[in-house]
Amino acid sequence: WVLAEPAAGGGGAVGAAPAPTPNPAITWSVDGTVPDSGISATTWPGPIGCATVGDGRELSLGLSADGSAQLTSGDLSLAGPQLALWRAPTENDLIPHVPSQFVQPGNGWIALGLNRLTPRWRVGKGGALEAVYLHGDTERGRMTLSLAQAEAAVAPAAGWYRLDVVVTVDKSVTDLPRVGLRMDLPEGFEQLQWYGRGPVESYPDRTAGYPVGLHTGTVTEQYVPYVVPQEHGGHADTRYVALGGAGHRIILAAGAGETFQFSALHTAPEDLDTLTHTWQIEPRKETILIADHFHRGIGTAACGPDTHPRWRRGAGEYRWSWYVRVE
Repeated sequence: WVLAEPAAGGGGAVGAAPAPTPNPAITWSVDGTVPDSGISATTWPGPIGCATVGDGRELSLGLSADGSAQLTSGDLSLAGPQLALWRAPTENDLIPHVPSQFVQPGNGWIALGLNRLTPRWRVGKGGALEAVYLHGDTERGRMTLSLAQAEAAVAPAAGWYRLDVVVTVDKSVTDLPRVGLRMDLPEGFEQLQWYGRGPVESYPDRTAGYPVGLHTGTVTEQYVPYVVPQEHGGHADTRYVALGGAGHRIILAAGAGETFQFSALHTAPEDLDTLTHTWQIEPRKETILIADHFHRGIGTAACGPDTHPRWRRGAGEYRWSWYVRVE
């Protein structure tokens, strides 16, 4: 927080006790937004705050030919949403091939199989999609997805849909890299815009110095060349993200007073977690969009304490709603 300095000088009679100094006014919001020039998380109005282009298109959620969740809008098909629990370990999570790292959090995630979960999908009550995520025969989590047209009061422009998500993480998982959704967008979704922290990467416990604002760029520019390939390119405190290309634009927006973490990259977590150097990376033509309701902090465990408990979560139920629009 940046605090205003109290006024200098006194004002009481000689010999009298000094008048109490009023508490200084807070000139920045908790998340670093300047109230008079930006929208803080608490005053973000939801989809109504997004800049839309043209008419929204009809959107549906169903199962693809291979039995996975799929969002469809006319000739556009998006693989997902899939449950995202895994991130490519940072060097604070785990340094591969170093024996002293065996107790680091990344090894616990691998032991639980969070990097190789298999979903089993079905259509549930009311047309909602339901999935159980298994490591072998052991359940690690469940997810329910439902899609409906957004309420006019929340999103007056036609073409907005509300995506309701319920995730239940099994009690065996006491520490999580993330809880979110992943969507694989086809080749061509390269243009990126977001309202949140930027312009470079930020994470829940690494937000100081990354102002909230409207940022633009490309997906390719989000790559961060860490010597050891790992989680990168995230953006904290995001109100909405828009990806354009291939004749379409897709917008994902938080509800009023809410934010999320996201990354939009030409790599997926599983592309990076076994690599040891940047030259091994083979970028995909597709864009991998991962938006997180919860994302674990980065911490300093490579050479110091692990992530502060404030930025860690484990088993339990996670519920949230986001808004989606295709143009």
